[in-house]
Amino acid sequence: MRSRSLPPSHHSVLASQRKWSGRDSVSLADRIVSRRKPVLVVGSALGVSSATAVRRADALARILGARMVVAHAVDGPTPSSRIQTIVSRDPTARLRRLTRAVSAWCRDVLGHPVPESDVVVRAGKLVVVLAGIAIERHAILLVIGSESPVERRASFGLADHLVRDTRRPVLVARPPTTSNRIVAATDLVDDTYPVLRRAASMGARFEAPVTFVSNVPHDERTEAVGIGERRSLLEALARSMGGGDARLIARRGAAEAILEVAREQDADLVVVGMRDDRAPTDERATVETIVTEARRSVFVVPLGVRGVP
Repeated sequence: MRSRSLPPSHHSVLASQRKWSGRDSVSLADRIVSRRKPVLVVGSALGVSSATAVRRADALARILGARMVVAHAVDGPTPSSRIQTIVSRDPTARLRRLTRAVSAWCRDVLGHPVPESDVVVRAGKLVVVLAGIAIERHAILLVIGSESPVERRASFGLADHLVRDTRRPVLVARPPTTSNRIVAATDLVDDTYPVLRRAASMGARFEAPVTFVSNVPHDERTEAVGIGERRSLLEALARSMGGGDARLIARRGAAEAILEVAREQDADLVVVGMRDDRAPTDERATVETIVTEARRSVFVVPLGVRGVP
């Protein structure tokens, strides 16, 4: 196995924190926006999963000192009785009324008001509306809900599109577990370890213990030296990023290993990385399996992108 340099002890975590909060940017526009309150965008369809997503987004916004923007896409009939009473009225006033209705729904869900200025209602597919708002508002991340079996099957496609179109992280929000633990997945290929650094940053901000998980590739399972090197590297990374746990596991696939650890710890959050369309098929299949099957929230980090918040 080729040697890899380890990231600095404290600088990696601090750098991740700056990126998470929107203070580490590369363009003039980003530098101007970074002086304002960071923005996160949450998608709303006014259902149970949307309520979970809004609650998660609201909690994140408070921890991160960010502004939550609620995005609602109007694409055909909606099941909400609050909205059904509006759709047949004057199209000119419809947008304002929809905005008020979504704001009122958020108030009912959260127990506190959400300003109408932080509610954006647009016509179109949810993925297009969310991506457009995230880019316009220079959002640091997006939040989507996914609880029902149908939503779980569709969640990877939605997260995949949002990550590729916006180059922002996406939180697939599910109800909280009994633990606040974070599980971070890595194949140890990218020697900047972006997923581990992001998870370490989140663990520090949320005061949550972090476990770094890596699956031993099938062709290395009979090589004692290779396994030892991977374990030593993973443990050293955990120590350098704040003292998290390190778990090296040999399973048929990486998704099986990560989901197993997440279940054992009843982790509240799984952090994974996703490359663009050029990523190997098995790598994308791993992320798809985790996003679809995990009974907990999944945070998807875009890989190979400079200046990602």
